[in-house]
Amino acid sequence: MAENLESLSSRFLATVGVVEPIGYRTIEVLLDDQAQPYFDGREHLRLAFSPEAAREHPDAELVTYGSSFLDTMAEAAAARGHVLHLYLNGLSPTTGRTLEKVRGQTRLPGHLLEVGEEQLLLFHHALFCFKVSLIGEEREEFFSDVAVDLHTGWSTARMDAPSLRLCVSGEPAVKKEMSLRLSLGQAYMAARLKLDEEIAPRTKTYEEDLKTSLQAERKQVTEHYETLLMGIEAGKTHKGADPERLEAKLRATRADLDLRLQDLEKRCRLGREVNLRQLALVSYPKAVVPLRLQQGKEVRPGMAIWDSLTREGYITELKF
Repeated sequence: MAENLESLSSRFLATVGVVEPIGYRTIEVLLDDQAQPYFDGREHLRLAFSPEAAREHPDAELVTYGSSFLDTMAEAAAARGHVLHLYLNGLSPTTGRTLEKVRGQTRLPGHLLEVGEEQLLLFHHALFCFKVSLIGEEREEFFSDVAVDLHTGWSTARMDAPSLRLCVSGEPAVKKEMSLRLSLGQAYMAARLKLDEEIAPRTKTYEEDLKTSLQAERKQVTEHYETLLMGIEAGKTHKGADPERLEAKLRATRADLDLRLQDLEKRCRLGREVNLRQLALVSYPKAVVPLRLQQGKEVRPGMAIWDSLTREGYITELKF
């Protein structure tokens, strides 16, 4: 992922200045005048995209997921029109049964003390499009979208391309919104956790297929070499046999068997690559019910939220 992040950053920075590689996963950037205010007025940037590169270049800033530099870059990209922001209209979210619908999908984290008035609020999401590669004897590739609520941290994998056809760019139907609480770096980490959860069944099936293939091929290879070894052993009893030459042949055959089995293990070991292909901001209203929840002796404010797009409900204990 570090290489993908380096590529993503370099491609954007090349639109606001001149980018030059200066070493292993390290670049230097000469920013144009319009971009400098977003980067604390600096004209030059020196960036490293791995801990090893940062050690080799102590004057470089280490950039990784969660770095504040990515938020700065996203702000600059949005200002220059490089970030897509979609408003989803036409969802017709309704109030009246929000708490009932949410409780049908999730348990309240404690004892419910008080229910406030339902309302519609505008929620912003970071929509990550991932390309996943499962690598074994063959390479299987697929795309997966994960949206993360930038107010609560809730994530979903149900926001797909057909859903986004509802989008229109412009003013949202509901303007009242909550405060943002997650950075793009934090949202990325939440998206990766959700992605791992979503692809776990598919990964498990792929691993089981590899294991079955390994066992079958291992049996064939072992049986073939056992036949060879038995033939060499039998040759020792022949008149005029050379014991030293046959022992050397036995050792070479066993060594060859070990190498074949090691190669099989490598070929049937699952590898996985995850690359971020696209990031967009998506906003649309959700129905919200303010709550007061008691856990033990502690009383906390919370919210029951119903997502009209994905038809999922969830509880959060964050204030708004």
